[in-house]
Amino acid sequence: MNQKAVRQYLVEALEGYDERERSNVIAYYLDAKQSEILSNSLDIDTLAADVLAINQGQPVQYVTGVSFFYGHRFVVNQGCLIPRPETEELVHWIISECRLLDALKILDIGVGSGCILLSVLSELNKRSIEVEGFGLDVSEAAIGIFEENQRKLAVSAQSILGDIRSDLELPSVNVIVSNPPYILDEEKGRMDASVLSYEPKEALFVDGLDPLVFYKRVMELGKTLLIPGGVIYFETSDLYHIELSAAIDEEIYLSEFRKDLNGNWRMLKLTKRQPS
Repeated sequence: MNQKAVRQYLVEALEGYDERERSNVIAYYLDAKQSEILSNSLDIDTLAADVLAINQGQPVQYVTGVSFFYGHRFVVNQGCLIPRPETEELVHWIISECRLLDALKILDIGVGSGCILLSVLSELNKRSIEVEGFGLDVSEAAIGIFEENQRKLAVSAQSILGDIRSDLELPSVNVIVSNPPYILDEEKGRMDASVLSYEPKEALFVDGLDPLVFYKRVMELGKTLLIPGGVIYFETSDLYHIELSAAIDEEIYLSEFRKDLNGNWRMLKLTKRQPS
């Protein structure tokens, strides 16, 4: 099927969307399936199955298996979170500071698809910086997607399967980055149904009543894993900005919060203090 035929089919078959939403989904689908459309390998049965999945509420990223992030095409499926556009702001912050280094060892805790770590490594590789990346995740499925994206992007990193709540042997690094879970079960009511139905629960929700449990654990790990002057970059929730500020050990870390383009507190940088 050519692009005109695919577009017309989507226009007629997609249900439950207003005009703007339908246009966005169609544009995304056409971009994600561009190679199949250009090669005429997208058949009507596949297209019909994809439309059915979208109409049932499945995110178009999972339907197409593609997520666009920081100029790259990432493979995604229900084993990992869909990369969010606001996370690109965190990646840009990391790159803008790490590009001044001669060498970088970076650990991504909760690596998922690898969108953060691999985007950073890809950009720094272009600058001839000596980089070494490590991606840690509790999910075997996520590690598999992370490794597939390494192959797709021709970027190499080491995979580590494990739970940071357990004792793990982890490398000493000068940068840690993490976008950990922070959503409580009681908050499910305010979340989009497609997120609850399709995205991995372990990457979204925390057990118990402390939404910052993973942030606190990463900060604890940073005390031993980070070299002096090393940095932790977090994606954060504006819902817990005050609580997260209070949880920082100021004897260990200097802190800098940043807002995203929408004016929400969504990023945190912690710099490990030099020994006195």
